[in-house]
Order: sequence, then C-alpha cells, then structure tokens
Amino acid sequence: GSPYVPRIVGRSFSSKFDIPNILNSTEMLAILLKKVTNNIDSIEGISITVPNYYTLSQRECIIEAVNLTGFPLFSILDDTSAIIQLYTIKYSNKFIYESHGVLFIDIGASAVRAYRVVFTQNETDPLGTQTSYEWTEKTGGLEFIMKVAQFENCSMSKAQKLLINGNTDYSHLFEEDLEIIYDIVRVAIDGEVDEVQLIGGASRFPFVIEYVKKVV
Repeated sequence: GSPYVPRIVGRSFSSKFDIPNILNSTEMLAILLKKVTNNIDSIEGISITVPNYYTLSQRECIIEAVNLTGFPLFSILDDTSAIIQLYTIKYSNKFIYESHGVLFIDIGASAVRAYRVVFTQNETDPLGTQTSYEWTEKTGGLEFIMKVAQFENCSMSKAQKLLINGNTDYSHLFEEDLEIIYDIVRVAIDGEVDEVQLIGGASRFPFVIEYVKKVV
C-alpha cells in the first residue's frame, strides 16, 4: 500500500484508503520517505513534486512529514513545473527553431492528469508555457488493479502483473474509467499538439498506451 500513502496525506476521510489508528497519514509518509532514502549514501535535502491541485493543508502535511525525517526540505514543486523543467533540459533541441506543443498525460495510481505545454526558445533561455490542466481522482492505476483482482479473484500484486504483461484483454472492465480519461484528455487538448508524453505508473499497462493512442 505504500504507493498510495501520498493519496491520503492531508485528507480527513477517504472511502478507498483506510488510515490505521497507530499512525496518521503524515507519519506514514515520513516513514515512506525514510524507506525510499535508506539506500542513498548522502542526502543534502529533499525536493518533492505534488499535483497542481493539492491544497495548502496537504502541502503543509508534506512539509511536516519531511521535517519528521530530519532532512532539509529544498522545495515543493507543482508537477507541471517539475515536468517543464525536466523537459526543457532533456529535449531543448526540439524547439530551438519553432514552438513545440506537448501534451502530458499522467495516469498515476490514484489520479489522472492531462495538460498541454508549449515550449519555445527566446534569445537566451528555453521557455515552457502551460495552456491547460485537467485532472480527476475518479480513476487511475489502482482502479484498474482492483477491478482485475476482483475479476480474477487474485491479489492486487498479481493483478498488477497481469496488467503489465498485457496478455489478457480486460478492457471491458474499464469502460467507465476510459470514458473519464477520454474526457480529461480531450479537454486538455486546447491547441496544436506535436508530441504526447505518457507518464505515471499506469503507463506501463499496454492497454493504457493503446487507448491513449486512439484518443489523441
């Protein structure tokens, strides 16, 4: 369940994620951060990316979790800011001479986000201008895994492996989820798109890749 800890941070109630009485969500996130950093020899500090729509309360809980680890917190970045910075560093050659519109589709464990960014180059620096941002927590990788686990009467870890392998067609289980993704993606396309970047844990599922190709 550790991949879903960030989903409950700063929330008082969730119908799908149970919070044990022994720890609150902030303390669980602190333990997860310590676990993730255990095998790293030297850490000067931590920077964390969060969904653009996270509230002030959720961000404050994340700051508290980092403080519990004892590591300095360098920054909390919105997901779009982090992606824009990374893209401009890795792919600046794509927009040296003309603007380049990129649609980012992030299908994570418990949310789906889609946003378009136009990359340009001025006289000295690369620039990324976000033109849209759509999101929902009605579906995500967890929904896919839970439905396959129920259908196959197996564990969630086994269901995840089945989805990654892609040997069985489970698309009939996800009709409502795929409609939600369709709506999010189509609204996010508010201009010319030269490239699509599919990210997030559920991007490993072959049926997700094929569906996104159809949508865009």
